[in-house]
Amino acid sequence: MRPQSMSTGRVVPDRLLTTHLARTLFSAQRESRTGVLTVDEGPVQTKLHIVDGRVIFAERGTLAETLGRLLVRQGTMDRDEYALVLEHMAKPSERDEIMRFGEVAIQLGMLTASELGAALGLQVRMKLQHCLQLDEAVWMWVDDESPRRTAPFPVPLEPAVRSALREDPQAYRWAGLLVAKRRMTVRLAGAPDALGRRFGVSPEELRLLKHADGRPLATVLQSGILQPEETGALIAALLFGDGLTLVEPVPSEIPPARPPRAPSQSSPHHRAQEAAERLRLEMERRGKAMPDPQRGRLDAERAFEAGRKLLRHGNVEGAQAKLAEAVALLPEAAEYVLYLRWCAYLTDTDPMRKVVHEQQLRDAVLEGLRQDRKMAFAHYVQGRLFLIDEDETAARKAFAIAVHLDRSDLEATRYLRLLDQRKG
Repeated sequence: MRPQSMSTGRVVPDRLLTTHLARTLFSAQRESRTGVLTVDEGPVQTKLHIVDGRVIFAERGTLAETLGRLLVRQGTMDRDEYALVLEHMAKPSERDEIMRFGEVAIQLGMLTASELGAALGLQVRMKLQHCLQLDEAVWMWVDDESPRRTAPFPVPLEPAVRSALREDPQAYRWAGLLVAKRRMTVRLAGAPDALGRRFGVSPEELRLLKHADGRPLATVLQSGILQPEETGALIAALLFGDGLTLVEPVPSEIPPARPPRAPSQSSPHHRAQEAAERLRLEMERRGKAMPDPQRGRLDAERAFEAGRKLLRHGNVEGAQAKLAEAVALLPEAAEYVLYLRWCAYLTDTDPMRKVVHEQQLRDAVLEGLRQDRKMAFAHYVQGRLFLIDEDETAARKAFAIAVHLDRSDLEATRYLRLLDQRKG
């Protein structure tokens, strides 16, 4: 049967083993399909460009994963160099934002062509792995030949799925979800060494694969070869990618039939319906002229970097004005909003308004971490809020994460040292 030109589905938290996005991607790979897979997680959408079943490019509307931010995070360029490239990008250009950034960075001698290619490939992989770590989302597949005209940065799917599940902060959930299948037997779909190469496993993970074949899943999960969360993530990755199957044991007697489960009326269901409707409306608009958002986004990022620099040099009022400009241009950017809330909290001395600013700041931190778990500034502000709550243990953990994510964060480093000295 000929595949549909458009299809939709959703990732459901309590049914991840059957609804996870990896299943959709592996299906596209098996069928060598070409098109665009749009993943809607609420405030942000990611578009995965797929050619002959391979993910070759990804677009995502968050600032943390833009090429410039990625290069800063890697240490390839610093914040001042990043701001300089943004200023040079102010001149009109027919090139898209990513290629224009790379073009300017190379012209200024801040980047080589090989560094640009490597960064673009890593950027696609990061965006793909982010999607693979979602436990709630709506997706829409559209058969489309346009990805063939996109500059390709292909990402092998099996290693990406294995890494995404293993590195997920909630990796522990896979072992828990698999417990329900603990009496089933693991059957590998090929030789362990071949599967290991295909999924890019470590030597320890390969040991587990060699141990697992033909054994009950419960025995594999409790083998002790890997940590339980690592074992669960590896089994799930191979299950999604047809690297193994779980075979039902022969039942000794037929269990009584369970009553049908009532349809869920939970809020995730309603949110998924809303996201699906947004995607349908987007598809109805396909072909219509849409304004190019690049100019406003670049202006917003320039204003943000200017505000961030002023804040770093202690000019909170000046920073607040620039950050307000950035938020006005791109109000959905949680990082911009968080910086602006932080400035408002620092500058307002009225006790009553301070309480309001504090609550707004707490909300902004949560939204920032929801959009980007690796937002260093959100962890730093969270640490400061933990200190207000007199929870030094949680504060130290937050500052340590902030320093790990951004070695240049001198304030987070200072607070971490102070807490370590106090503890010592």
